Amino acid sequence: MSDEMRLRLLFVTSEEPFYGRHFFAEFLRRYDPDKVCLLGVAIQEPLGLSRRDAFKRVFPFYGLWNMVKLMWLTTYLTLAGLFSKAFRAGRGGDYTLRQVLTGENVPVIKLGDINSEESLVRLEKLKPDLIISMNASQKFGDAVLALPRLACLNVHSGELPRYRGLFTVFWQLYEGRDYTVPTVHVMNEKLDDGPIVASVRCPIDESDSLYEATIKTKKYATRLTIEVIDKYICGDVTLHPNDSALAKRFTFPGRAESKEFRKMGRRLV
Repeated sequence: MSDEMRLRLLFVTSEEPFYGRHFFAEFLRRYDPDKVCLLGVAIQEPLGLSRRDAFKRVFPFYGLWNMVKLMWLTTYLTLAGLFSKAFRAGRGGDYTLRQVLTGENVPVIKLGDINSEESLVRLEKLKPDLIISMNASQKFGDAVLALPRLACLNVHSGELPRYRGLFTVFWQLYEGRDYTVPTVHVMNEKLDDGPIVASVRCPIDESDSLYEATIKTKKYATRLTIEVIDKYICGDVTLHPNDSALAKRFTFPGRAESKEFRKMGRRLV
């Protein structure tokens, strides 16, 4: 397929050490570059909460021991990434999101406020057919939503319409499910509100921690995303209702939910 006929795809994500690297590593293994022109991955700078406020938000949920494990894991991934880069002639491995992308020569685009005039000009020059948000740190404004030829899509980790909002892998397991349902939907002016393109059931084992369940969900979401891209390439997209009357907007869980989750025999990390 010629360059003119390939679908022009841009991802938007955020700097995050744990899960995004699995999504993109899986995507780069599975997508067809003869059909898709991957314009790049725009990585947004962290916005909103300061590190101190973010710590105060998550500490009651994770507790001291799990926070220590997450901090150790972050340190390990960072150091392993540095050492692998040093010993592999600069190519690195798959310990960080940037290593996953640069190892496959995917352009990395550093973004601040995606709705700023500067960002809009940069993205418009790329002329994307699809923009796909995977854990982007900002709500897209009207100008961004109108930018791609086909649509802006969001890869959401929970089943819609019910599981809108934050930390939806946790909430699906907390409500007794032994599976999650990552969903791809069209983005509109409201969060997690646009029509549903497709979803898939991801089985979760009883022995899986929340960390492991989230990685599984991201990998299933990758395969779903590729199927959705193929639908757009073939012009075979059917949109399904995302009924707000059936929705519940979930927020970040706290100490009480964490305790109940562990009583169910589940682990956080």
